[in-house]
Amino acid sequence: MRRPCWSELMALNIDSPGEDSFFGMHSIKPVGYGGATGDGTLDLVGFDVEIVDERTLRFWLINQRPPVDANKKYLDPKKIGGKRNCGCRKEFDLLIGGGNVAYCASSGTCHPTTANKLFFFSNGLTRGADGLVYVPSSLTDGAQVMRLNPNGILELLDVIKLGILVDSLAVYKKGDIYAAGLPKFLEIIGTMDDPFGKDAPSTVWRITRDVNGYTAEKILEDKEKRILSGVTTARHDVKTRRLSMGAALTPYMMICDPK
Repeated sequence: MRRPCWSELMALNIDSPGEDSFFGMHSIKPVGYGGATGDGTLDLVGFDVEIVDERTLRFWLINQRPPVDANKKYLDPKKIGGKRNCGCRKEFDLLIGGGNVAYCASSGTCHPTTANKLFFFSNGLTRGADGLVYVPSSLTDGAQVMRLNPNGILELLDVIKLGILVDSLAVYKKGDIYAAGLPKFLEIIGTMDDPFGKDAPSTVWRITRDVNGYTAEKILEDKEKRILSGVTTARHDVKTRRLSMGAALTPYMMICDPK
């Protein structure tokens, strides 16, 4: 079945906070899309932004629609789909790990990596200006650094160890990597069933690179769960130095000034 509430893509004017502190927040509505059931709504699990030029941004959305029949009536997802994406296998994904990373060329040919054993619930990968691909694993303590070879296969180059589970990475022009840390895995699981009533601690890391390799620095932590809860995405605004954070399992986002 579908999640209780559909998704919305929201835009914020981060340069003008406003008196209500909502940054002029407004919804971006899809055009020409009927949705899984014909109601025009989205079922997003992630997105990215491509900078086309100084005045144009292109959004790439991951829309995970629920299964429906020819009459657009809901079908049971535990009975429809690949065996590794539904049913019992999916229930144990958080414990035994899973996932893969593949490169798909514009021609439509996809090349999965051969190092599947490296990925344990990989989520929120990114590609840097150096062409390297950084893949976090939400069930292991760090991220893999990979390079795309001429055959379209991702090869492992290095592993960034943080000593903590990480989810979602962001790489900036100078090479700095921001990572959302998950200090208490079991508490994260608890927020899945009760996102409004339960909280989980949060950590944000900045990873830098020099001739000696990668260095990780903890720049924010809320282990007492006073303000944040289970942060899974952290983005740094180079212009304002603000840190924006969101959580996949809680219905809000947080913006912190550098002070």
